[in-house]
Amino acid sequence: MKNKHVVIVLVFATFLVGAGVIFFTSGMANSPSSTQPAKIEPTATTAETGETTATSSQSSSVIIENFEFIKKDITVKKGTTVVWKNLDTAKHNVIFDDASVGQVEGGKLIGKGQELSFTFDKVGSFSYFCGPHTYMKGRVVVSE
Repeated sequence: MKNKHVVIVLVFATFLVGAGVIFFTSGMANSPSSTQPAKIEPTATTAETGETTATSSQSSSVIIENFEFIKKDITVKKGTTVVWKNLDTAKHNVIFDDASVGQVEGGKLIGKGQELSFTFDKVGSFSYFCGPHTYMKGRVVVSE
């Protein structure tokens, strides 16, 4: 009878360890980052909307931190490359709501410190989200 209790305890302990490993490697556990946001390319912000417009550098950056896109809405000129930089310990990606727009680097997941980029060659409004965390949303508005 004593061996039966030992087996039950071992099975339960194995389950707890396995669940912990899955939780921490799936990106569900994320402590707030104390890392300062990466340097952002020069931009101008519209006070009323909080939108950001790319300047002549033809690139704009979006930070991914604390399970959100910092600068949820940005406005850029046609031909601008947008760079998303992940500061979270969890992996993220960028998926357009409209698949016909294309894919941001094949929809690959990026880890902490990594970047994704996409050059917008069409005028319009392009909403996006993070595949593993669909509540994370953003939008790029492209003008002439």
